[in-house]
Amino acid sequence: MEEECIFIDNENESEDSLMLLGFLDGEYVGNCALMRNNRSRFKHRANVCIALYQKYTGMGIGTAMLEKMIQTATDIGLEQLELEVVADNQRALSLYKKMGFEIFGTFPNNMKYKDGTYADMHWMMKRLAG
Repeated sequence: MEEECIFIDNENESEDSLMLLGFLDGEYVGNCALMRNNRSRFKHRANVCIALYQKYTGMGIGTAMLEKMIQTATDIGLEQLELEVVADNQRALSLYKKMGFEIFGTFPNNMKYKDGTYADMHWMMKRLAG
């Protein structure tokens, strides 16, 4: 939880980021962030990250947050959104595909877990305009 608080504080201070915090009945359930690169060549695109506690998945919270981020990105003139997702996370993949993201590549052994195992990551992108 301490790492999440530091992340949230850093995002809150950034002029190129937006973070939505999710609450259900007053309890923190997760967040969704939109992070824009400030360099001129990359200003047309942004990364999206979403994290929900497992017990709150499948309730429409992630969909609502992602819909808000896509609308906000469109409103500020971004042309594409990008994200990375663990390749075997079928629930997340289903959400992202439903929201119009497509897989454009896979990074093998991109993430290493504490137990020494690895996970592949898909790089996904959604065109908004352009």
